[in-house]
Amino acid sequence: MDWFETPESSMISRFRYEAETFTLEIEFKNGNVYLKFCAKNRIFL
Repeated sequence: MDWFETPESSMISRFRYEAETFTLEIEFKNGNVYLKFCAKNRIFL
């Protein structure tokens, strides 16, 4: 899982998504981490 940096965000430092386990992890600039399991990837056409 690669981290994606978000320097333009005032709250989110970085995030990553694991497609095999449907896991979303968000790291905030204040150091808190949010984990969301079963965060299925959706495609809108």
